Amino acid sequence: MHRQTAELNATFEIKSERADTVTFLGIASTDGVDQANDVICAGAFLPIQKKTNGEPTVLLLRDHDRTQVIGGWRSIEQDGHDLLVEGEILSAVAKGQETIALLRKGYLSGLSVGFTADPKNVVKDHKTNARLIRKALLREISIVSMPCNQSARIVSVKHDLAAFGLSDDDAEVIIKGGIDALIERRAYELDLMREIETFIARVNRRRG
Repeated sequence: MHRQTAELNATFEIKSERADTVTFLGIASTDGVDQANDVICAGAFLPIQKKTNGEPTVLLLRDHDRTQVIGGWRSIEQDGHDLLVEGEILSAVAKGQETIALLRKGYLSGLSVGFTADPKNVVKDHKTNARLIRKALLREISIVSMPCNQSARIVSVKHDLAAFGLSDDDAEVIIKGGIDALIERRAYELDLMREIETFIARVNRRRG
């Protein structure tokens, strides 16, 4: 077995803040081809190893440095093509405080997975010449500055979203489908509200 890392320009946004922690959401891995010509297949990291309290054992690091643990992961779940994560950064840790400041400014925008893959579960796609990683043990996810996979996108920090009247649910919709998905959902909700109002008006007219 050998250890590897795969980096991507990951989608994440700061979800909530307390005096000592910042919680964020993100996409840690996709099944698209990265700049190293690797594909981490959807579900390759499942099942995720967990602690007795149910939280993942996977480390949250800065730049794959095992001496720089900046928090922990609350959840890691496969959602279709994407590996969705919710992490918590500790501001009491010097590197954590630095990371939070850089995230808020948008100067850090990458997530990178560190894993151990069995060569038997790594095959070559002869059509695309890409290396397919079908099964691997996820050991850590790092926040990094130099992403490799450009398919994902940065959303925003929560306090910026809140200024535009967006909720945590809105942020998750943006993460999964982009701003167009949120616009589509808002349009659907508006149409539904109009239908309800029309129905209520008809009922009131009949009662009158």
